[in-house]
Amino acid sequence: PEAIARLREAVRHDPRHFPARRTLGLCLCVTGEHAAAIAVGEVSRMLTRNHPEVLWPLFLSYAFNGDAARAREMLAVLKPHIPPD
Repeated sequence: PEAIARLREAVRHDPRHFPARRTLGLCLCVTGEHAAAIAVGEVSRMLTRNHPEVLWPLFLSYAFNGDAARAREMLAVLKPHIPPD
């Protein structure tokens, strides 16, 4: 919780700070705050033009939130960044 509060503060201070946005989205996702992770992830997605590091937590949050269609959409965007077997 303290880390999330500090990350939110960092993002408020500098909305384009990529590491803070990426880490905030991931922290929100792993703590089960999927709606908040989705909100952060969607803004991050626009700011970074679909950078895979912000798309992974967004993909997982959509999946855990039960939005299979959006999770599949994120996976399709991520697929070129997944190494082949």
